[in-house]
Amino acid sequence: MGKTVRAIMRMQATIGDYPVPTSEAAYLTHSNLIDTATPYGGTLQADGTWAQAPCLDRPFARALPSWARQAGQQYAPFLDPGHGTDGSAIRAVLDDTALQQKAAEGAIALALARFDAPWDGMLYDALGAALGDASYHDKQHDFMGRLSDAAHRAGLAFAVAFRGIRPEDESWSSVKLDRIVGVADIFDYYFYAWWLAPCSTGPYWWNRAGLDNALEHGIRPESIYLGIGNYARYWSAGYKTSQDMTHDQAMQIASASGAAVNWVEDHPTGLIREKYAAVNDGHLWIQDGDTVKPRLALVDEYGLGGVMLFIAGMGAESVWDAIAEWKTPATPDVPEVRASNPTDFFLEVPIGAGELA
Repeated sequence: MGKTVRAIMRMQATIGDYPVPTSEAAYLTHSNLIDTATPYGGTLQADGTWAQAPCLDRPFARALPSWARQAGQQYAPFLDPGHGTDGSAIRAVLDDTALQQKAAEGAIALALARFDAPWDGMLYDALGAALGDASYHDKQHDFMGRLSDAAHRAGLAFAVAFRGIRPEDESWSSVKLDRIVGVADIFDYYFYAWWLAPCSTGPYWWNRAGLDNALEHGIRPESIYLGIGNYARYWSAGYKTSQDMTHDQAMQIASASGAAVNWVEDHPTGLIREKYAAVNDGHLWIQDGDTVKPRLALVDEYGLGGVMLFIAGMGAESVWDAIAEWKTPATPDVPEVRASNPTDFFLEVPIGAGELA
């Protein structure tokens, strides 16, 4: 059973109605609770190269590698196959085995020669692969195999992040569990299921269903890291559009609208164990320390390797409090023995009673 915390780092702040900061402040405050720092590593391009974002030239990105090493943490950036895009880049690479190999070799070049080299490992974000077409599944697994082989030849750990799935979900998932059992060293399971009623971030019943399915496929529990959604999500009326935001922003919106934030335990679909507020004809689903604790208990129950925090810097301070409590070894109850007088212990032991024969 592990108590390891792998944490995704947001390297660039965003602006707009719901601005999100970088993970820098959260990292510096809670570095003692983080075992692996996972910043941005690169975005796959249609020619098999990995584009580097401007955020890598900023002070946080430049300082993080040395901070992580000083803290004794693993440093394992994530490789984005096109998250938030139309999927044309990953499709172009998957359609050409030569480009797959070029991308795999390019990833290792980053790990061994980029400004933050050497990496300890890398995380392939299979969540970001827009692969609604099932015909790409085999190609996707071939590509992950090439990445894994290249990483292992270079002495790097290889991790895959993907959504937790049940047997009935495998037709649309970007990975097939029976194909990746021997590919990755680490499986970062991001258990969100926002498309299922009641559209919470990651219902508890889904967490369990995904874990059970993974174990049935032969994935070792100690290699699984349960994803924790460390943020809030606002849905418009009718659950038509959604927006991720920080915990503090969500609480401010709830307070301004006079909405109560309530614990949701059960639903016709199963156990939820998240927090909810009805605001402005819309819906807020909120994560905090209370919602994280049942997920941490699942890690212990299933004997998992630990958790993957998505994303450091967006959640409530109570999430870190829950993690700190979870990581702190339990102190056994030892009866305290007191003497009425400091010399009583010695006066009650006969002289010579402790001597060796």
